[in-house]
Amino acid sequence: MPLPRSTPPPRSASGRRGPAPRRIVMLAFEGARLLDVTGPLEVFSAAARLGGRYEIHICSPDGRSVTTASGTRLAVDAAVPDTADPVDTVLVPGAEELTEG
Repeated sequence: MPLPRSTPPPRSASGRRGPAPRRIVMLAFEGARLLDVTGPLEVFSAAARLGGRYEIHICSPDGRSVTTASGTRLAVDAAVPDTADPVDTVLVPGAEELTEG
């Protein structure tokens, strides 16, 4: 299922309408480092609370939840192929070990 688009542009923390928020997509995958996923998302979330215009989504390659390197399970919003355009920023976390597949 594609990620939802906001229509009309959502209000900022101050309640005013403005340009569409910047769409941030974090790629989550098996074995990703938890801090590499949550740290940047916390920064964008804090910026949004201070009036920044960000729409944050976590996606995995197949849309299923993932297990991080620490064993924490993360639910995701969508599969990467279902991410609607445009996406302004894609964040890719680090991992202990990456394998082909």
